[in-house]
Amino acid sequence: MADAALSAFLQVVFQQLASPILEEFGLRRGVDKQLKKLTRILSRIQAILSDAEQRQIREESIRIWLRDLKDVAYDVDDLIDEMATEAFQSSRVRNFLSSISIAPKINDVIERLDEIAKEREDLHLREGSGGKTYGIRARPQTSSLVDESCVFGRNDDKDIVISSLLSDESDGKSVAVIPIVVGMGGLGKTTLVQLVYNDEKVQKHFELRMWVCVLEDFDVRRITKAIIESAMEVKVIS
Repeated sequence: MADAALSAFLQVVFQQLASPILEEFGLRRGVDKQLKKLTRILSRIQAILSDAEQRQIREESIRIWLRDLKDVAYDVDDLIDEMATEAFQSSRVRNFLSSISIAPKINDVIERLDEIAKEREDLHLREGSGGKTYGIRARPQTSSLVDESCVFGRNDDKDIVISSLLSDESDGKSVAVIPIVVGMGGLGKTTLVQLVYNDEKVQKHFELRMWVCVLEDFDVRRITKAIIESAMEVKVIS
């Protein structure tokens, strides 16, 4: 997670922090101000996340920053789960004790997030840079071509995907989809697919193989139509 996945994750965290359950929890435990401060810091970070996402591909320092942010984001999510669980507890004694133990945990993630947010100055991260590239070219279309001599450490992953593709579990009556996990650019997701696509066993097994590159302009109907037309060499009337 880092990129769009991290943005989506933080959005879920925002929604959880704004839920009536946590708002009531904060008021009853006396940590409402801390939860509001946590939300404000996350908002500041969210404002610069788009710029970080665009620059992570070429800047190691940004990737490290995003990795640190991801670690704290996971801890915030765990903390929210803990608070939500405690909110359902009915015992006043247990609730009182939990308020004592939960406050330091909230302060800890606030301190860590605040430190991350302050690093924006050193990294020159900008707010509201969505849609701007700041010198970074638009993401190019990918192809099925790959130089396997430059790829290392993907053999195990490739074998797992190929094994699933060639499995006898499919009876041919349904379409099988093997998803590749979402992650930041540069992890090797496309490279892994290229290796699978060009593998000799895959080439021999499938009569038809097609490489489809889908960018930001995602339209299922248009893409499906283009695939059918390319495969059958006919014009599909929509």
